[in-house]
Amino acid sequence: MIHITLPDGSKKSFEQAPTLREVAESIGAGLAKAALAGKIDGVPVDLSRTVDRDAAIEIITHRSPEALEIVRHSTAHLLAQAVQRLHPGAQATIGPVIENGFYYDFAYARPFTPDDLPAIEQEMNKIVIAAMPVTRSVLPRNAAIQFFSAKGETYKAQIIASIPADEDLSLYAQGEFTDLCRGPHVPNTERIKSFRLMKVAGLLAGRFS
Repeated sequence: MIHITLPDGSKKSFEQAPTLREVAESIGAGLAKAALAGKIDGVPVDLSRTVDRDAAIEIITHRSPEALEIVRHSTAHLLAQAVQRLHPGAQATIGPVIENGFYYDFAYARPFTPDDLPAIEQEMNKIVIAAMPVTRSVLPRNAAIQFFSAKGETYKAQIIASIPADEDLSLYAQGEFTDLCRGPHVPNTERIKSFRLMKVAGLLAGRFS
């Protein structure tokens, strides 16, 4: 039996270890629909994460303080997927959240220019409409190096090689695109809205509001 404590102090019990999504569904359909991610004992995780012990649980929605960073990070992955669709051979390096939005740095045969932005935004919107599930997997470091090397992602493989060998790494996939990331992320691409690409400067930068 798994015993879960909710933010208001109430408790719920489950015969088998539930996912955070199942916890949200047990509370109400409205919360399940609004859920973006969650917390297990204060640690942000995906809705797909299983609660395998007694724990304090919180469901993150767009109204939560953590929501903006999660959505911005997910939008950076959306950007990288769109760029690689339109520009095969573009290697994704890093794509962190920044104070006013997000960016993603790429290695490509030519510099990106402002003229590239409308097409990239259009492709990002296509991926949003497709409502692709965002799924998490875990690989040992060396297996992750092999995975990205096989995809031609030399820079990503080099980044992973600097991580201690005994660490397992989380990867997030949406459609044909997979990236190295700690997470959490939104459950599907349809949850990403209202973004705009702002500029290029050796990287592509954007804003989500």
